[in-house]
Amino acid sequence: MFCCSILIMFLLTLSSCGLVHVYKEPEDGSKARMRVVYGGAAFKFYPGGICTKSEADSYGQVSRWFANFRSNKDVGIPLKPEKGWYDEFFIRSGVPFTVTANYGYDLYVEQHKCNPLDFTFFPLKDADYETEFVLIKHGKQKFCILSLSQIIKNDDGTYKKETMKPNIGYKCE
Repeated sequence: MFCCSILIMFLLTLSSCGLVHVYKEPEDGSKARMRVVYGGAAFKFYPGGICTKSEADSYGQVSRWFANFRSNKDVGIPLKPEKGWYDEFFIRSGVPFTVTANYGYDLYVEQHKCNPLDFTFFPLKDADYETEFVLIKHGKQKFCILSLSQIIKNDDGTYKKETMKPNIGYKCE
């Protein structure tokens, strides 16, 4: 309990110093919606950006960190995940939007290093998207995937997910 109290005080100190920047959803203008299915990863959003900042940068945090006990944040995106933690956000449409995910320390997963997991895409107005971090185990090998799907309404009123191929993200210089 004492360790948890110290950790909470440390995190509060960081947030009050401006070191932890939580993603701020757009209040007006053209918007889309994004669901993040965490899968154990920490996510950052870079609205209007085509690249990610340094690993020490904390711009646009959307991760749950130690808040896994709370309910999922829901803004109305259909086709909810069957399991796991997720949150939904409004994002700006019509401008580049970069997403990055980090799993574990320095992206190491049980002796397997994941490639940098980030992508950039241009959200469409009023569209729904889902990004998900997945750890795939194949024998003794493990692979990390960061997917992006658009959730589309069919003519019969049902919904489907279409996997997208966004641009691979890169580090800003």
